[in-house]
Amino acid sequence: MSEEAHNPLGRVTGQWDAVLADMEATAEEYRENGWEVIEVHPGDSVAIADDVRYGIDLIVPSSEFEAIAAWMDNEAAAFESYEVFRAGNDDIIYLLLVIRDEAAKRAICIPSYYDVRTGGDMISRAREEGVVYTHVRRLSTDRIITFTHEQAGMLLPQRE
Repeated sequence: MSEEAHNPLGRVTGQWDAVLADMEATAEEYRENGWEVIEVHPGDSVAIADDVRYGIDLIVPSSEFEAIAAWMDNEAAAFESYEVFRAGNDDIIYLLLVIRDEAAKRAICIPSYYDVRTGGDMISRAREEGVVYTHVRRLSTDRIITFTHEQAGMLLPQRE
């Protein structure tokens, strides 16, 4: 059995490190332009599709989740715009989402990835509905913060 079969994370490590480096550089650029930025470091990133929700599900450290929740709980918060940076191959899609509250000059940098081979249900549903969701949570599911991406194609594999 190949090393990849024993360690499926081995096939994402190098590219994931590059995505994290891009996140740090992007966050620094935003800060230099006067923005407050939260950088998110997911412990898990997976495409999901079930009866309740679909999209990219991320488990993040509690401290980062609490920082995002504090921003989201502000009644004036309007995280309605975003940028998507993507890379990938035939099997893995890597994303860096920068979700922005333009008026408050706050940005949340969310790196993620998902396996195209196991994310078929999510991909199909997103293409059908034209929307992808990013779900950010702690290990527990007591609260999930969901971001909506109405330009679904930017987060999905290219059609063949």
